[in-house]
Amino acid sequence: MMSALVLKKNLLSAFALLVFFMLAAGSTVSRIPNGAFNHFTHVEDPADTGRSYLVKNDGTKIYGNRIVWKSGVVQKHEIKIDDQRFPISEISGYGGGNFYCARMGHEYVRRIVRGKINVYLKENQVIHTSGATGIMSYETVDIYYMQKGDRGEFIVIRDQKAIAEAVNSCPLAVGMASKSGSKLRKAIKADENYMNEIFEIYNNDCRPLK
Repeated sequence: MMSALVLKKNLLSAFALLVFFMLAAGSTVSRIPNGAFNHFTHVEDPADTGRSYLVKNDGTKIYGNRIVWKSGVVQKHEIKIDDQRFPISEISGYGGGNFYCARMGHEYVRRIVRGKINVYLKENQVIHTSGATGIMSYETVDIYYMQKGDRGEFIVIRDQKAIAEAVNSCPLAVGMASKSGSKLRKAIKADENYMNEIFEIYNNDCRPLK
């Protein structure tokens, strides 16, 4: 009887381990470090500065003062502007001031580069627990996505190689993305817009920015 219980326990442990590796393989892991991109660039239409708005799937803009959106397992996926409510599935994005957030599934990610290839930022809160003391600590992890056009798929920017492949038709941008790790860190330290400009140069028909 005891051996049967041990066997069952071992099988469950093996199954749990298999599930862990399957989830890990499909996770959105990025080796692009936090803060690699400038998160505070102004890339949106200046005409919308100072106004809040929703963008419907057909491109219609609905202006208002206050935007609130909710999404979760036990609540409706909805977004509202002032007193108007909409299912999140009907709203492709929202903006206000100098920012714009696009819908990705049932959540929204902020655009930091705009053009033929858009770049978006998602800030994840990760909880770390100490096994010895049980003390929890929190860390914000930046995940960057790229998207071809405004309707393309959101693709996690996992590393420099992914960036170089995305801009491979622009030698100038490829050269910037292909620096060694140490040289890239120095370039980012010297210019906070360096990573953004890789995509901006590509979006500018591979011409240097003025």
